[in-house]
Amino acid sequence: MIRSMTGYGKAEAVLETGRIIVEVRSVNHRYGEIFVKLPRTLMPFENDVRKCVAGRLKRGKIEVFVQQEGGVAAGARPVANLELAAAYHEAFLKMRTALGLHEPVTLSLIAAQKDVLGMGEREGGTDGLLEELLAAVSGAVDSIDVIGCGKAPLSWKTWRPGAKPSPSSSPGCRDGRRRSWRKPPNA
Repeated sequence: MIRSMTGYGKAEAVLETGRIIVEVRSVNHRYGEIFVKLPRTLMPFENDVRKCVAGRLKRGKIEVFVQQEGGVAAGARPVANLELAAAYHEAFLKMRTALGLHEPVTLSLIAAQKDVLGMGEREGGTDGLLEELLAAVSGAVDSIDVIGCGKAPLSWKTWRPGAKPSPSSSPGCRDGRRRSWRKPPNA
């Protein structure tokens, strides 16, 4: 039976400090194309997520969206990028003298700049986080609710003249409707 690859699935994993939400959307496509959108903290796991999805779905245009809600991972500590902070300080001092300003360059101004402060690695490693992420991805792939009742309508390859849908060959959708049978355009 022909199976449509158009569908949507969602799953989540509850962590100690929050949760990870994974959404998978797929559309029929001749080849397998996987697009993964992860938050910055989970970027090291992009290849693992891609492999997990590719192992389960062989074709289609598949988009995987991952959101991380809640606090930072347990055991993570803030880390200061001192080289970048020094470069910002120097740039602000040059701007101050070039513009003839007399305001001091404060620590809060430097710390507010992008990537000056960040979160370091978890003390316990990232194995548990990876396992939870991959479990959520697998759950989302498993829960893909295929649009069109999970099966494509009778196609030109299986259609024959005079074919009529029967209860055994054409089960209804969850809402009780029957799938449509289409005659090919050139038949």
